[in-house]
Amino acid sequence: GRWEVDGQGRVIRADRGDTRLPLVETAENRQFTLGNVIPDDAVLQVLQGILPAEGGLRVAKVHVDPQGNLCLNMVDGVEVQMGQPDQLNAKLRLLERIYREEPGIGSRVSSINLSCIEAPACTPRAAPSASGTPGNAQPQRPRQLGRSRTSVRNIQ
Repeated sequence: GRWEVDGQGRVIRADRGDTRLPLVETAENRQFTLGNVIPDDAVLQVLQGILPAEGGLRVAKVHVDPQGNLCLNMVDGVEVQMGQPDQLNAKLRLLERIYREEPGIGSRVSSINLSCIEAPACTPRAAPSASGTPGNAQPQRPRQLGRSRTSVRNIQ
């Protein structure tokens, strides 16, 4: 089933379907009941990191694969590969900064990879063809976002 959980990961009610809460998807098919707490620390860290961000990160779905890698699917269609939950708070802060400095980034990139926070990267969206539909551009190597104060804005 689908459930709504609070910021501490406690199941509070069945999904009403009318909320804008992010969907959390795990590789394991777990059964939850009211009052249970999600036992996955990585999922709890992500929830606690994104829920307080009023107007900040707009996450549509959180996916945890069988190896424990996290992926955030943003409402603008950008897939953010977070990798293992190590340095998760720093990764979330960097993602918040990217979206704060480049609110329209979803129109230019299809994915952001923060698996290695020391070397964040992104994959540009394919340029539209003459007909206005996405072209068959060759896959591009993700470009480095840079370190410290370098902004995503520098990527063309």
